Amino acid sequence: MARETGKVTIIKNGWMEVKVPSGKGCAFCGGKTACTFSGPDSAYRNFKLLYQSGIQEGDRITLEIRESAQTLSALIIFGSPIILFLASYLLLNNYFRIPNSEIWSVLATAISYGITLFLSNRWLTRLPMFQPRIIGIENSGNGTNLEEISLNPNHQANT
Repeated sequence: MARETGKVTIIKNGWMEVKVPSGKGCAFCGGKTACTFSGPDSAYRNFKLLYQSGIQEGDRITLEIRESAQTLSALIIFGSPIILFLASYLLLNNYFRIPNSEIWSVLATAISYGITLFLSNRWLTRLPMFQPRIIGIENSGNGTNLEEISLNPNHQANT
């Protein structure tokens, strides 16, 4: 199981938002520009979790995330475009016999990929397998700077 340390930024209506710096593996990923194209704030990931009593804004918490959930997420994000492209190409070229089927299959892939990401974000994130589990809380409450977490990736919160 992967462990991530982040900071609780918002607590509202029974939910809390945890801001986690990008993982160590992100530095080696060739596709990291896709994750950080929207500016410096995208160097963090936000998790929306059910509020647990005793946690306050500013607390640093350690989350545990199933590796199988991370693998399945990566497969959906990076594998589904290939499958969708091949399926749309074969359908358009062989079944419907549409001229310029390559162009139409790229368009169909883009549309179906957007729908796939939207639906998977809506449905899969609600499954317990995809929910991070809180395994440690460090009650700081004093506005600890999130960059301190980034500088100390081996930080382990008290359990």
